[in-house]
Amino acid sequence: MRAKARAAVDHFRSSGIAAEMLSSVQQQLSLAPDRELVMDSPSSRWTQTYRMLQRLAELREAVVSALALLVDNGIWPC
Repeated sequence: MRAKARAAVDHFRSSGIAAEMLSSVQQQLSLAPDRELVMDSPSSRWTQTYRMLQRLAELREAVVSALALLVDNGIWPC
């Protein structure tokens, strides 16, 4: 689960198109667009992993919607 969460967060943080898509979906869902995803690191403490998973849970609806749009447009590999 952690690896999949990290892959999704990494994609949104490294791809301008994906980040823009997420921000757009957050605005449409009336979520704070300034709430960015948090990335942990392989050598991080469990608290950073917890924060990453917690933020993903907070933004779950927006992340799922943005990923669906990215898949539909062929931007996110399945």
